[in-house]
This record gives sequence, C-alpha cells and structure tokens, in this order.
Amino acid sequence: ALWPKCTSVSEIGQLLPRGNIKQRSFHGPLSAVTEGRAGPVKMVVRLRSAHAVAAIAVASALALLATGCQPSQTLGSGTGAPVPAGLSGGTIAAPPGQSGPPALPGQSGQPAQPAVPRSGDDNLVTLDARARSVETTAPVTGLGSVHLSGASVLTATGDVVDHDGRDLGPGSLRAESADVVVTAAPGASLQLASLLRVQPAAVTASGVSVTFSRSATVAASRLTFQPQPRPPATPGSAPDSPPTVAASSTVPPPVPVSGPVTLDATGLQFSGSGLRMVDAPTDLSVSSSEADLSWAGSGSIVTSVGPLKATFLGVRAQQLHATFHRTKADVEVHGTGLALQAYADGVPRLRTPARIDVLSTGATTGFLGRRHAFVWTPRNLGNTYDMAILSIRPGNAAASGVHVGLRPMPPMFGGEPHALVGGDTAGLKGGDAIDSLVARHGDDKRSIGYDAPPGVPMVLIVQGNFDPVTVTVTTY
Repeated sequence: ALWPKCTSVSEIGQLLPRGNIKQRSFHGPLSAVTEGRAGPVKMVVRLRSAHAVAAIAVASALALLATGCQPSQTLGSGTGAPVPAGLSGGTIAAPPGQSGPPALPGQSGQPAQPAVPRSGDDNLVTLDARARSVETTAPVTGLGSVHLSGASVLTATGDVVDHDGRDLGPGSLRAESADVVVTAAPGASLQLASLLRVQPAAVTASGVSVTFSRSATVAASRLTFQPQPRPPATPGSAPDSPPTVAASSTVPPPVPVSGPVTLDATGLQFSGSGLRMVDAPTDLSVSSSEADLSWAGSGSIVTSVGPLKATFLGVRAQQLHATFHRTKADVEVHGTGLALQAYADGVPRLRTPARIDVLSTGATTGFLGRRHAFVWTPRNLGNTYDMAILSIRPGNAAASGVHVGLRPMPPMFGGEPHALVGGDTAGLKGGDAIDSLVARHGDDKRSIGYDAPPGVPMVLIVQGNFDPVTVTVTTY
C-alpha cells in the first residue's frame, strides 16, 4: 500500500542503497515473492553482517514487495496506509551523515533529495597494463570448453549418462586424471572460477570450479560413478511412496564408466594447484561482483585521487570486469571496477578515516581465562575503501607485553613470488593474528591479552592507510 506507480522490480532497486551497504559479503537468504504486472517476481537478499542500515533497507524493500503495487496511493497523501517511521515527505530517511534517495514519484512540492552515494560514485578505477604476469580471483566467462592438465581430482554430483547413452541416474562423478576436458552443451558456455595466473606462454589455475547452466560433457581417462544410495521401501508400502525414517540405506560401490560422459548438473570442482589450461584462448574475459586482480609489469590504475604506477599493481574491487590479451611478449590488461582498495608494490594507497576504541580493560583471555586482556575495536569510518592496518608497535616499554599478531596484506604481485607487505608487530609478544583489513563502515572487535603489572599504562601505535592511532590502555 506504500508503493506509488510501481511497474517493475527495477523501480524498487532505485530505493536500495546498494553501494552503501558497508559489509561486502552476505549469507542467509531473505526472500519475498509478489505477483506484479510482469508476473511472479522473487527477490532474494543474502545477509552476513547485522548492519542496521542494510537490514532496514532490505526489510523495507521486502515489505513493499509483499504489499504489492498500488498506483493510486502515494506517501503522505492522506490515503492508503499511514506513513511509517523513517519515511518523511515522500523520501526514505537516510542514516545520519548520509543523504537519502530522490523523492518518490507523485510527491509534488517536495524538494528532490540527492541520491544515497553508491560504492563507485568516487571509486571507479580503470586498469591498463602490459604485464609479464597477471593473477586474479575473478572467474573467466564465456568459455566453450576447459582442458586442464596436471595432477587433479574432479568431483561432481548430478545425473550421469555414459558414453553408450545409458542413464546411470543421480550420483557422484569422480575423475583422477592428469588430463580432463569439460565441454559446454551446444549454445551454452562455461565459467571457470579459480586463482588464475595468466602469462604470455601459459595460463594456470588453482582451486578450480567450473559452472554451467545445465549440463556439460566430461572426458577423462579414469572416470568412476558412485550411484546415489536409495533407502529400501518399507514392507507393505507402495513402490513410489517415500521411505520411512527407520529405513536403512545401502551405499553401492563406485563403478568405472566409459567416457566421455554427460553430466546433468550445474558445476564441478577440481582439487590440485597449478593446473595448466591446454590451448588456452588468446583472449580471456573475467567478471566478478568482488575479486582481486594484480599484475607484474608496466601500466597504471587510474583512481579518483590520481593514477598509480609501479612494477606491481593490484586492486580489490567490486563489479570488476577485465580482459586479457596474450601476446608472445606480454599480457595486455584492460578493465574497470569499483575499488575497495588499490595497491602499489603491495602497499594499500587509498586512504580512509579510522579510529580504534577500547571497550574494556578488565577482560581475560587464553586457556581458562588466565591472562589479563583488553577489548579493542578498530573501526573504518569511511564510506568507500578498506581500512588496512600495516603495523602495531609498542609506544612504551609496558606495551611490549601485549600478545597480538597481525595478518599481512593480500598478495598483489601478479602471482610472482614476493614478500608480503604489513603484518608488522615488532616489539610485541606473539599472539593470534588479527585481521588487517576492515571493510568500509566495518569494525573488528578483539580481546587482546597482555603481561604487565596492574596500574601501568600501555601505549600502542597503530599505522596503516589512515592517520596514525595511539591507543593507551591502563592495566588492571
């Protein structure tokens, strides 16, 4: 009853602060189905972080979907449902310090509000390079087939039809082979997700998964099929009735199958690292909602604060799209993305405001809570870029008793061996490594143990892509 002149789900998307949801990955589906003018529509939103702004935005959208579209009712018009809290003058109220979306259609006399900033309004980056090596976690798209060479084990679950056309039914397919070819069905394509390294003379992949829309053909020298166990029917039950809980099942042994086989599923996985793509295409396209991409060579990353140039360049970005063209001499890289962070020689270059809060000084940690601890929370106050902690060092002698470690920056060297940047806790006692990256408007609450007499101030100096932070904790 709240929606004016709604004709498609795309209009609903205009109200969601898509780039303003600060935690970047989500799980736990929320869904709603509505019968709109274009037929049934399902919206699925996956949440991992309990971020209040994101939750409110999602809940509002789902409520609007559930109520349907009423063209005759407008917010604040005096008809239909009352305006709920958080909606005023035809606009959705934004979090403090942020502007809301434009006024909804039909709200005459109300000044238009600026749109909620999306991730990407000021963090669009352009990638251009001639590299001797490129590495990315973004999937390769648009492949007709994938031919992988190297020690690996292929596993997949689905319906299998062998080379002779016999339908073996549902089960698990396995191939232990040094040479595997996966071919898409006619008119379809494959997507290869992995840690991919592209060089002029070779393309290699580790941790490979191959996805496809419905079916694919798999050819390998050693294929086995494990039929899906089927519980026996309960005595006296109809043949097609579902088995009872008490019924036991027998796992049939795997059987060899002649290939190539047709796998009716949506994907398969390869174990093994450094698998070589045989006859890899000269041109590759990668695309991802969020991924890393780096190279070794020459080129630039053009950001809103200027271009970055170095031997090793890389980005962690959303909406990443790039192409690689392999020649005999190098790999040409062209692409765009919405940067979460950009790296030159492994060092994060895009700055963000940050602070570190001490929430408690009377905590305990360790085995049976025998070590005194304080609780601190690094907070990324920025809207756009990752907070990157490079070092935590003692600012006085007492702080040398702090037990903490720090993870280094992600490798951004195009797949070439190189010492990682960051992770510096020199002068402190060893401890569990805390995360060095904090997403925009995110935080990372941790209990940190220490060895020091009571009543002593401990001073820690924290540095990264933000103004240095001095943290003082008085022991107890």
